[in-house]
Amino acid sequence: MKLRSITILFALAIASVAARAQGGFYATFDAQDFTRTHLFVNPPAGSNNADSPWLYGAGFGAYYTPSHIHLPKLGNLHTGPVKLGIDARGDILRTNSQYSRDDGIVSIRVTPNAPMHGIRPYIQGGAGVGHSKIPGQLNYTNNWTYLIAIGADRKIKGRVDWRIFDGGWGFMGNYAATPVAGGSNYLITVGTGIAFRPGGK
Repeated sequence: MKLRSITILFALAIASVAARAQGGFYATFDAQDFTRTHLFVNPPAGSNNADSPWLYGAGFGAYYTPSHIHLPKLGNLHTGPVKLGIDARGDILRTNSQYSRDDGIVSIRVTPNAPMHGIRPYIQGGAGVGHSKIPGQLNYTNNWTYLIAIGADRKIKGRVDWRIFDGGWGFMGNYAATPVAGGSNYLITVGTGIAFRPGGK
């Protein structure tokens, strides 16, 4: 089974738990700037020797924030004014020029204990798999992908929230789409969408 399929199943499992606890699931429209550097050994004159296309598509995921965290033999973990949770998310991103990326990320999620002026901010960081293909490649490459993200949800009505903003920065480890040594990559993703809290207030 592919790693991204495992991530999707994990997100569904979290969504099932969230339906009975403090959590939810969400769907977003996402845009991602996929930057690669040091593309050519001898770049054309005046070139910055980098590529930075924007990819667009759907994001989806689920999060779960337990009311308390119990450690065996140590009791409840006290986290002060914040709560710790978990988030599993995926992205399916495309362009018209044969760029294609799918991400599956599992993260630790930190939120305040209570909404702030009706807004629920969060910050999270984690890792997963990046599934990428660029023009000229016949097959996808799979790489460990790392992400730090921030965002905020605002209640619309009942258990439905507007995901006002979700922004993340990350990169793929050991990614080499070209044979040039010293190349690097980074991923900047922004999105907005809808979140639903089946077990929340």
